Amino acid sequence: MEAAEQKIRLKRKNAYYSRVSIKLIADALMLSALLTFFADEYFFLYRCIPFISLSLLLTFPFIWMGIDSSRVFNLIFTGIGLTLFLTGQFFLGFPWWLSLFILLMLHWRVSLHLEEERDSRFDLGGGYIGTLLIVALISWAYQNIYEKQPPVFVLSIFMFGMLLYTAGTYIVRYIESSEHSKKTSRIKSAKLPIVYSGVLVGFCVLAAVMSKSVSGLLNKGFGWMFWLLSFLIEPIWIIIDWVMGMLPGSVSEGWESLRNSDEAPSEITQEQLQNGGDLSFAWWDEALAGLLLLVIILYVWRSFRNKGWKEEDESRRNAGYSSFKESILPGRGKVIQDVMYSSPDSEVRKSIFMLEKLAEEKKRPRQNGETIQEWFSRMGFQEGWEFYHIYEAARYGDQEIPPDKLALFKQGIERAVNRIEQNEFSKKP
Repeated sequence: MEAAEQKIRLKRKNAYYSRVSIKLIADALMLSALLTFFADEYFFLYRCIPFISLSLLLTFPFIWMGIDSSRVFNLIFTGIGLTLFLTGQFFLGFPWWLSLFILLMLHWRVSLHLEEERDSRFDLGGGYIGTLLIVALISWAYQNIYEKQPPVFVLSIFMFGMLLYTAGTYIVRYIESSEHSKKTSRIKSAKLPIVYSGVLVGFCVLAAVMSKSVSGLLNKGFGWMFWLLSFLIEPIWIIIDWVMGMLPGSVSEGWESLRNSDEAPSEITQEQLQNGGDLSFAWWDEALAGLLLLVIILYVWRSFRNKGWKEEDESRRNAGYSSFKESILPGRGKVIQDVMYSSPDSEVRKSIFMLEKLAEEKKRPRQNGETIQEWFSRMGFQEGWEFYHIYEAARYGDQEIPPDKLALFKQGIERAVNRIEQNEFSKKP
């Protein structure tokens, strides 16, 4: 049935965009967890989180627009990226190189999820949860030792990640099954995510309360470990001296002069301590900028190079990377392609869909599994064999219907519409 198929397509479309959106949030949480190692409390709260949140807010409507053209997809994303970059520079004071890096990651993950989730079933998977757990635990220990920012930030990221794992899965399952499952069964299936989320919240609250105690234990534990390692320093130096003694004289003399050097280490002034990042690591900014530029060039080149791939004539399907399809390369022989059905937007299928909606209003809907000929026969309509053949060719084929046959089919549809509007049905319901 065309009407039922339209509902199924809408349901799958909503589930598809929900899967992409949830996985994009998961990527944002993972990126936030990684940034806790490098950002202090102020920079993390007032620079990183606003920029990442704004990126998601601008990207979600873009995803749900359902853009099919790859060219339009990249054009709109360029506008979003430019808006985010300028906002980060002039309103948030965000570093330009970090802005470019996050925008590059955003384009990559959006394109990847739009491609992967098109014909797959939603699953964040144990790999994501395990990675987030490891990153969160390491960052939590790191924050307890160095006190760069409150460990509760890391616990919150982990808690939101687990909530996303449970609630996100349920939301997608709910959308996928909303057309053919009872409301009571869907509500019942939500109990497990709710209970699981409550347990996670309790665990995170307990961990936050015990943060200071855990910090003390970690400091003592690492102190004992470094104390034990200190006994290995002298044996290591003895081994190094023995190895260097076996090398040529010039190398051995250089090593001895380096070890016995009486030159005092350079003292660091208070001004250097305050501006240490700018003074000591100026070269790092340049190296990072060059590396970032190289990554961007490689990314663009790999995305748009023509190596065994060609752009579709009708670039309307699969926005992102998937507007490209594999070409038939010389020497590979004939490529057998899958059978493609006609588009639901074809004139023939749109006419049948309109007729089904009209018949449903007149209490003569098309039954599940009922062919067009059986449906017309039940309503008392008679059409020639060619009418049904045209529909079957349009429904299960991918070839265009000739204009003369299309006109013949539309005449049959008009006769059926007139009879339905005038309630000229057979007595059989």
